[in-house]
Amino acid sequence: MYFYLSKTLDFFIHPINILGLLSISTFLFFILGKQRLAKTLGFLMLFCWFGVGYTPLPTYGLTYLENFVARPQSINLKDFDCIIV
Repeated sequence: MYFYLSKTLDFFIHPINILGLLSISTFLFFILGKQRLAKTLGFLMLFCWFGVGYTPLPTYGLTYLENFVARPQSINLKDFDCIIV
């Protein structure tokens, strides 16, 4: 039970899978004649593709997170037993 649940949730966590499902559902709604819903999903899909695919956006977010925590001025390595990389 937990294996299937973890695999299902893992599928929906990845942004590329969500964008793929949005692409497929947009296409299906156009075929079924639900033009307004298809256009709304299409604009949402394009906005998400732009957010994931535009290179500087993830860099800006990562830079903000790196600068959020202050760096220590001096580190005494003798205080550490191990370092996890």
